[in-house]
Amino acid sequence: MYSFEGINLVLPVEAAMKKPEHFLAVYIVAKVIIVLTFTLFSIMCVSAFGKVDDGSINAFLTKHAQNYNGVSLVLVANIIVSFSVLFSYPLQLFPCIISLGQDRFRRSQQRGDVLPLNEAKPTSPLLSTRTTSKNNPHSLTDSTQDLPDQAQNNTVNRIQKGEHLSSMSGVDGDSPVLRTILVLLTFLAAIAVPNVQELISLAGAFAGTSMALIIPPLIKLSVVSGEHANLEKLRYWSLVIFGSFLGISGTLASVIEIYNSYVD
Repeated sequence: MYSFEGINLVLPVEAAMKKPEHFLAVYIVAKVIIVLTFTLFSIMCVSAFGKVDDGSINAFLTKHAQNYNGVSLVLVANIIVSFSVLFSYPLQLFPCIISLGQDRFRRSQQRGDVLPLNEAKPTSPLLSTRTTSKNNPHSLTDSTQDLPDQAQNNTVNRIQKGEHLSSMSGVDGDSPVLRTILVLLTFLAAIAVPNVQELISLAGAFAGTSMALIIPPLIKLSVVSGEHANLEKLRYWSLVIFGSFLGISGTLASVIEIYNSYVD
């Protein structure tokens, strides 16, 4: 979960910077702040409440609220966290929406279901935006004037019927249906694995190793060349094998742990 949120945004954030050459310094400072925040928060929780045997401090406090004074504060904390999750959902799902939406849009174009409405380049590397009538004197319908007559008529009809995949978010392939499916999938995952600690372990073992140790070397292998290409390939294949071992073993261990929690 955290891997797809963070790692998937590193390159787009660097590409969107006005001075990408400063990215490494910004990245190091951000990581240091995050590590210090997590460390201090963990130390304070253990110092205040002793051993925390749950993946969520809020769940732990709710379970042991009768042992502490201020039950109402625990309730308020859970309400605040619930609102935080509710309002941060669009941000958390944004990388997934970009990937799935663009894949959906490409597939629809290959089938001929959707025609491109605007060939202009996106204004931001983070978004594949489309120009609308709000910031362009020409409307979406006007942007099809350069297309052949039959294609233009088909495109205009799709615009009027709302059948094109690009939504007001500016992301190719985005739609309320896609977002609803993603949210329902997270609900099903939470129902299937109610223990958040086990869910985080599974997500870290599967998604973390693939995003950090498997996918980047595989991408690099497709473009590596030069005098030391063989040495570079050996290094990247070593990372892929090492990451695959960690991912498979960690995922199996997490699945067994989840199964044992159901049996017990």
